[in-house]
Amino acid sequence: IVTPAMALFMPLSQTAIVGTSLFAMIPPSLVGLLQHYHLGNVDPRMAMLLALGTAVGSALGSNLAVRAPDGVLELTFSVGMAFLGWRTLRALR
Repeated sequence: IVTPAMALFMPLSQTAIVGTSLFAMIPPSLVGLLQHYHLGNVDPRMAMLLALGTAVGSALGSNLAVRAPDGVLELTFSVGMAFLGWRTLRALR
């Protein structure tokens, strides 16, 4: 909800919106991780493998994103949001 709202109402580029949104996710992610770790819900080996994979994917994806021509990120984001909306509405039947 926050990222689309930022795209609609904030005078920021799409790359700045994505970066700001990602940065804002760090504190709640750490709090959630610690809680689940204390509850025994974290498989450390799997978590490290996932962290490595997402770090590599994030590095590649962010490099592509900042080099994308104007409008490509907005179009990609719009198509993704439309697909999620369509899937949500379809599930209501």
